[in-house]
Amino acid sequence: MKYIITESQSKKTLKSLLEKFGMKTLCAMTGKEPKEIVDEIGLKGTQEDIIYLTKIIFSKDIGPTMKYCSYHVYPTRYSMDLVVFIPKPLPENEGRYMYDQAVRNTVYEHVSDLLYKLNGGIIRGHNIEIHNTGNC
Repeated sequence: MKYIITESQSKKTLKSLLEKFGMKTLCAMTGKEPKEIVDEIGLKGTQEDIIYLTKIIFSKDIGPTMKYCSYHVYPTRYSMDLVVFIPKPLPENEGRYMYDQAVRNTVYEHVSDLLYKLNGGIIRGHNIEIHNTGNC
């Protein structure tokens, strides 16, 4: 009985720490890999788990490292779509590769790379879109 109580308390504590600090900080605090944390919390890879973990990773780990306006997570049939809105380039730079497409590509690579590294193997089948609409 003690093991069951301790196990459930451990899951709640680990989950609340994940929600508060994000995956990268939690891995540094506990010395565990993202896969171990995901397994201990009990995330199985359902659509709800994928969306839950994506929102945490984006808001706590990815968001503070880049400038963005907003993001939305849309459920799809088996996974999710992540749409990120970044600031619009200045009018004189609009359409110029270095200030327009290159910035979107850089943000895409950053988001994709961190989602892959921090998801513990459960975020799969997702789509990421980056739009520089300037709706900030």
